[in-house]
Amino acid sequence: MKHGSVRKFFLRLALLIGALVAALAVFILEENIRGRILLSRYKTELRAKGEKLTLAELDLAPLHAESNDVAILVATGVDLLPFGNPRPDNAILPASITPILARVEPLTHSDKPLLAVDYESYPRVRNFEEVKALFGVAGWLSVAALDAARRGDRIGAVERVSEIISFGKRLRHERVQTSQHDRVNLLIRALDVSWRLLQTNGWIDDELARFQQVWSEPFPLDDVLDIDEVERAMQLRVVDRRQASISEWWKYVRANMSDREDDDDRYPFSLLADVAAVADGIWYLTQINSEERRLLERWQIRMEAGRRVVRAGAVCEVFRHFGQSPEAGGRPDSAQIHEWQSASPGNALLIVAMQIDTRREMTVAATALKRYQLRHGSLPATLAALVPEFLTTAPRDWMDGQPLRYRLINDAQVLLYSVGRDCKDDGGDSSTVQEHRPEDILFIRSPWTAMWRGRDAVWPQPATPADLAH
Repeated sequence: MKHGSVRKFFLRLALLIGALVAALAVFILEENIRGRILLSRYKTELRAKGEKLTLAELDLAPLHAESNDVAILVATGVDLLPFGNPRPDNAILPASITPILARVEPLTHSDKPLLAVDYESYPRVRNFEEVKALFGVAGWLSVAALDAARRGDRIGAVERVSEIISFGKRLRHERVQTSQHDRVNLLIRALDVSWRLLQTNGWIDDELARFQQVWSEPFPLDDVLDIDEVERAMQLRVVDRRQASISEWWKYVRANMSDREDDDDRYPFSLLADVAAVADGIWYLTQINSEERRLLERWQIRMEAGRRVVRAGAVCEVFRHFGQSPEAGGRPDSAQIHEWQSASPGNALLIVAMQIDTRREMTVAATALKRYQLRHGSLPATLAALVPEFLTTAPRDWMDGQPLRYRLINDAQVLLYSVGRDCKDDGGDSSTVQEHRPEDILFIRSPWTAMWRGRDAVWPQPATPADLAH
């Protein structure tokens, strides 16, 4: 081939490559503009419905925890209790712990944020030492409650339970998923120790009335919906930054590139992987607006489903959303419910929050039943008999929105239960259903956890000595 022919070949090749690059650039620009227009229209529609899509629109107040509060928690809790152990294996409080809990007690009377939150950081990285300290202190407060009851100081025991609940209330300020998971687990711990306290003897009406008052405040389900709004805004901000900043886009590309060291044998393959990662990053730019719109659509579907659940005050609304009918005897499609819960951490958290509130209602009902028995010498035939003398309304089952189920077993025992996670009344059948649910990962290991694995969630029968010791 002559020199002139070679030159013409490479010139044509260069023109062809240039034309392809130009066509690709036009395609990227066109797709980007089209996606941006559709995204802008959809955001306008959502804002017209009252949706808030950015942190600025949510107007979140910066949360700076009192430094001395966190310092006291860390100083008192880190070495007190292994993080993975929900409570010590006895109900005797070591003398060395008493002065430490005395230092912690003032923290439970504050309504300020307990831990600092940086909404500019997503996803939030938890300070493990702070969390470990919080649960260490809560663990010893549980022991202190049981120790007080053992010594006959039931009001002291109730106040210790109240202190655990108060720490959970202080976490309400933090509108992030991780803090609400911690809050849920604190409430689970308080409910666990409350059940064991109610099995002890010697209660009088005034003490039970105080105990009932401690558990009178419902779990604010709207908090879970607020957290979803924050999580959505944080995710959208990450996507927007990736589009607006070359450095953020390059971080996305780098995350998909090979993490190789100089390896001559694998170099050609890793180089091809890097080229593919760059190509994927370029393609991502064409789809980033469309991806953001699809992200918003997915969030909107599950947030609206969550809002329907909260408005209805019943987990069963999830089943109705997926076309199931527990009332007609059909059980929900586990795959569909699993998909809804797995789609967002907030969905699983909402289910857990409603389980918590059901268990809280059970605790209130059990307390009122003891008061009724003290005053009248026998247990009531129905929960309706507790109203209005001991309760303003019948205890509610937040699984199906109906009153808790109840019947007498004998003069000393009752069957108190919720219809459980399938929203179907099985007559108080507590036999275990081997089925994992996404919300299970949010529970600490606790005797209460097993209750929700039954066909119905049944209030545990009177404790054995072994139960009371643990």
